[in-house]
Amino acid sequence: MQDRRVRLIAESSDTEAAYRKHYHYETTDTVLALFGVMFVNAAILAVVAGALTGTGIETRNEAYAPSTASLADTPVSPSASR
Repeated sequence: MQDRRVRLIAESSDTEAAYRKHYHYETTDTVLALFGVMFVNAAILAVVAGALTGTGIETRNEAYAPSTASLADTPVSPSASR
């Protein structure tokens, strides 16, 4: 990698400072993107936790247990069919 960078600097008259600046911007962009994704994931977890609160599901096994009711027994509201 180092040899390629030296060759590119010699051929295109770019400077080492330009490469360092570009690397700095790439690093900053990556870190900010990962922080943004972290907050989105936290928001998703908060919404799911709020949706499951009060449902009686206490453990992961209860959440993945087969349901005793079938979908055919579930009434469909008129607004859901739109």
